[in-house]
Amino acid sequence: MHGIFLVFAFLLGLAFGSFANVLIYRVPRGLSLLWPASHCPVCKTPIRWHDNIPLFSYVWLRGRCRFCKARISPRYPLVELLTGLLFLVFAVVDHSWLSFVFHALLGTLVIVLVAIDLEHHRLPDPLTFSVAILGLLWAVVTQTLWTGIQGFLVGGAFGGGLAWLAEKWYGTDEGFGWGDAKYLAAMGTWVGPWAVTVILFGGALLGSIVGLLLGLRRRTLRFGLPFGPFLSVVFLLTILAPQFIIELKSWILR
Repeated sequence: MHGIFLVFAFLLGLAFGSFANVLIYRVPRGLSLLWPASHCPVCKTPIRWHDNIPLFSYVWLRGRCRFCKARISPRYPLVELLTGLLFLVFAVVDHSWLSFVFHALLGTLVIVLVAIDLEHHRLPDPLTFSVAILGLLWAVVTQTLWTGIQGFLVGGAFGGGLAWLAEKWYGTDEGFGWGDAKYLAAMGTWVGPWAVTVILFGGALLGSIVGLLLGLRRRTLRFGLPFGPFLSVVFLLTILAPQFIIELKSWILR
């Protein structure tokens, strides 16, 4: 039965990845999630159900619209595949259906936020708010509500302080913005006050390394790099390996 569940989790992740692509395209543009139905963004022709099968349809159509032959962004199958793999990982590490459901929903939101931040350099409030609400619900289920509230406050305080400093320093929200601050506060509802600081510093370290490598390649450090994806990577690692955070805390406080 466990093997069947893993296959089910992966296929379910592909389906959620397809919906994630809808969110990635429509939320930043302020479009309705329900209307109109899925369509080619170039010729506006509605997409038939058999042309909307995750992964398979992209390969079958060779990455082009059936009607106008416009190229379909490889982001679509990539998001579907990543969501499917993330669901598969959660199916392996989670020990109950309930935790799998919560983590699967969280993983979908995180992938959507990463994709939007990479493309638009912003983190929409409705999505970060959804991460926070889902985290508080999970805290209620696991009887850790006070820890979740503390994490929200600490994440918001650290994130808000950094966003304020960045705004004063640069004159804009360049670097660490208010969207990042809200996202960090939302993460705090899931991991608590200690781990949210680890996420902040881990994300900053990862972002610095990637930024330096890109800067060396481009021979300039003057380019925009969204912070949300780096926070997201450390956040998911924290969710998947909470024991590491506990041991790290014990080692530091020794």
